[in-house]
Formats: sequence, structure tokens, C-alpha cells
Amino acid sequence: MIFWKKFNITMKDFWKKFKESMIFYVLVLLVVLSIIVVYLTYCINLKDGYGYPWKDILVEAHGLLFDLFFLGIIIYKFELRHNKKNEISKLISDIDIFRNIKVKVHQIAYKLIYYKNQGFLKEVDLSKCYLKKAQFKGKNLEGVIFSKAKLQGANFKKAILTNVKFNNAKLQNVDFSKAEMKGVDLTGAKLKGAIFPHPSNLKNVKFLDIELQDIYVLDNNWIDEMKKIVDSSHLEEYKVSKNIDGKNTCFIIEYK
Repeated sequence: MIFWKKFNITMKDFWKKFKESMIFYVLVLLVVLSIIVVYLTYCINLKDGYGYPWKDILVEAHGLLFDLFFLGIIIYKFELRHNKKNEISKLISDIDIFRNIKVKVHQIAYKLIYYKNQGFLKEVDLSKCYLKKAQFKGKNLEGVIFSKAKLQGANFKKAILTNVKFNNAKLQNVDFSKAEMKGVDLTGAKLKGAIFPHPSNLKNVKFLDIELQDIYVLDNNWIDEMKKIVDSSHLEEYKVSKNIDGKNTCFIIEYK
């Protein structure tokens, strides 16, 4: 019953939007003309002599139906794109309204990222947004701005994080395991409890003004491997400490 109610509401919304669209009127005209043409085709004598002028008229009518059909497709594509642009504008406006406010904007963020990956947006700015426990697992987040966002407990496992900005973001207990982190800016981010991938997944990552104390790693050689790709002086004060899961698969970073 619950599913049927949701389906019924969805169909009502679709029908309401469909009746307001240009394609609805084109479709109605196409149906009416189709009925007329079919009626004339089967009811009028098309033999040479009597009814001969109707033959040319019906041929033109059939051609008109095909023209209207393709016109409908073009209008549908144009209107679909126009509606997407309107929706994107509204989503961006909603994000701007909810910045710095403790209101979940997860669904808005997911949609904006989807439209960016579809080529409708050049940039997604989610700075200062409330995105606690957001699910970005496996998503392509290239170029997304999360500056000063509240992302505690968010899931970025296996995500593509190329040129993503997390500067001054709250990333406590975030899962970055197996994520591809290239050109990521973590300057000033809060990382306590965050899980980081193997250093081979980290390229040109900015670790300025941050503490690595109490972050989790999946390799007991994490510090040594990191020294090969970042400024080693920043890592000298840390060590990979105790194995926390008893299986040698997860370790914690601590001060020496």
C-alpha cells in the first residue's frame, strides 16, 4: 500500500508537469491528426478518377505526421534541457541559502554532483555546508569545493578526489579508504578519526596546518611511505602505533 501511494503521487506529479509542457500540445495535435488521416485513408475511395484529389492530400498528411513526430522529439529534448537548467539554478540557490546553517543538504549535493558529471555544471561549491555522514562512496568528485564544510562521518571510500578542496573542513571520522586523492587540499582540516588510503593513492596532497594525531591508516609502513612523497619534516613527530583491529589491517597515527 505504501509503495502504491508513493507511485500514485509520483504519477500525479509527472502528469501535472507533462500537461504544462509544450510536448503535451504537440502530442495532442499529433494524435488528432493521426485519427483524421487514418479515417480518410480507410474511408475514402482512392481509385483513379473519383476521389483522386484526396490521394495527394493524404500523402501530404502522412508526411505532416512524420514532421510533427520529429518536431515533438526536438521540442522534448529542448524542454528537457531547459528544465534541467532551471532545476540546477534552483539547487544552487538552495545551497546558497543553507550555507552556514545546520540543515542537511545531502540530496541537493548529490544532484549537483550528478549534473556536474553529466556536463551541465563546471563547478560544484559545497563550502560551509552541513553534510554530516554524507555518502560519496565511489563517486567522481573532481573539482568539488568542500571548504569549511561539516563532513563528520562522511563516506568517501573508493571516491575519485581530484583537485578537491577540503581546506578548514571538519573531517572527523571520515572514511577515505581506497579513495584516489590527487591534488587534494587538506589545509587546516580537522582529521581526527579519519581513515586514509595507502600513500600510493595520495598525490600532491596538501597537509599544511593539520594534525595527523589519531587518524587511521591501513598500512603499518604508512609514515615511511608518506615521507617519500611529502615534506618529511612534518612527519618526523608521528609514528604508526598500535594495531586497533587485531588483524594487522588498521593502525592509528600517534605522536612519538
